[in-house]
Amino acid sequence: MKIALVTFSIDAMNVRALSAYLRRSGHIPYLIFFLSQPSSDDVAILTELLKWLDVELIGISLVTDDYAKATAITLAVKNRLRIPVIWGGAHPSICPEECLRSTDMVCIGEGEEALVEVCNAMESNQHITDIENIWFRYDKKIYKKPLRTLIEDLDTLPFIDYELGKHFVINEGRWRQFDEGMLRGHYHIMTTRGCPFSCSYCYNNQRRKLYAGKGRYLRQRSVDNIIAELSWVKANLKSIKVINFWDDIFLATKLDTIKYFSERYKKEIGMPFFCLGNPSLCNEQKISLLKSCGLTQMQVGIQTGSERVNYQVYNRHISNAKMLDVATLLHKHGIAASYDFIFNNPYETETDIQETIELLLKFPQPLSIQGYNLTFYPGSDIYDRALADGFISDDSINESATIQSPTDTPLKSFESSSVSNRFYRCNFSYENKRYFNILVSLLPYYPAVLIKFLLRFRHDWLIALLTKPFMLRQSAPKIATFIGKAVRLMKRWF
Repeated sequence: MKIALVTFSIDAMNVRALSAYLRRSGHIPYLIFFLSQPSSDDVAILTELLKWLDVELIGISLVTDDYAKATAITLAVKNRLRIPVIWGGAHPSICPEECLRSTDMVCIGEGEEALVEVCNAMESNQHITDIENIWFRYDKKIYKKPLRTLIEDLDTLPFIDYELGKHFVINEGRWRQFDEGMLRGHYHIMTTRGCPFSCSYCYNNQRRKLYAGKGRYLRQRSVDNIIAELSWVKANLKSIKVINFWDDIFLATKLDTIKYFSERYKKEIGMPFFCLGNPSLCNEQKISLLKSCGLTQMQVGIQTGSERVNYQVYNRHISNAKMLDVATLLHKHGIAASYDFIFNNPYETETDIQETIELLLKFPQPLSIQGYNLTFYPGSDIYDRALADGFISDDSINESATIQSPTDTPLKSFESSSVSNRFYRCNFSYENKRYFNILVSLLPYYPAVLIKFLLRFRHDWLIALLTKPFMLRQSAPKIATFIGKAVRLMKRWF
């Protein structure tokens, strides 16, 4: 059976995994990377491509950010082609009934086995009424099927699909076949599923509840299986120069396993790589081993420099001392680190943000940070807490809004930015934090002594000047001279 899988990300590992499983099961999957906003022209191109491919089912993978795009595409496709559509991914797993307002079916949770069973049933003209993980709408009624047990042995799954001849990209008013150059020299891989932590704001927080009693939530692939996939990549995708491990908990592995991985990776793969890092999982032995086999970059979740907020609000039991130790460790080993932070949390006070600034001032330079506005995902602990405390109301779901991206934070805009109202009405203001949010965003650009001065003596006019693009670039010699003189002057105060 021919099925088209549509994704809004060029790096979508989950959709490539589904495609590989479908292909191994005897079906013919096509991948479509829809990278534009859904204009009428691009949607028309998509429908023509689907018609030309002669597919019998369309799957759309989406996170919450993609809801509006998925809705627009689904409506257009169903009006023009009358082909059934199934949604899957993080968002349908959280809000299946909302998604069924737009689509025919949704897949809850892991989709490999369920999607194959749907295709098998459709191919043999059988009903889909008894397929676990599948909810569907029929005759104005929603039918809900239970979750199946989690896939225990990840090594039994095929490597993700890179049969590029059946992959297409839609962008800027045209479609074209996917080519290896679009990978930009990077290969993305996941070696685990699940997470041992229960951060109050995270998708994994809700997924853990969803899968209670359905098997071991945290599962890991064997080193042999990982190396086998990367060996295939090295032999077949000649443009790949960097490997990106996108596991939330890449370091949640026993030291002996990391040692074995490091030996095999250095000998058989030998490419520089990137990974995510939770500070509580970092130590000298692990980082030293990974550095020796090619680790060059790490993205580390800090979220806040307030231990109160980390412990009591985010359920992250990591001390500031540990975070500083990790930053020092990565700097010592020459690993380029970027640090994630959450902005505009109603439980965070001005004092909490000042503590974040004071922590970051101790981090080694150069400093790279990424910001995200706090989003209250339904089903997460922080959503329930904020609802009970009156910070949000659940009576104002916005059908068209999406969750903001990392670019919609003070880190990029040097403004207060916008907090999502996707699932709720916000009953709190974050304007009183604007000044300190901007100070956080200026940390990578200016000397610590200047940030300390602005932290102690509030100067809105100076903040406004420092956020000007020409100042941030620091391209003019006069600006550099000015800052140097200002720094020498302010050192007298500290």
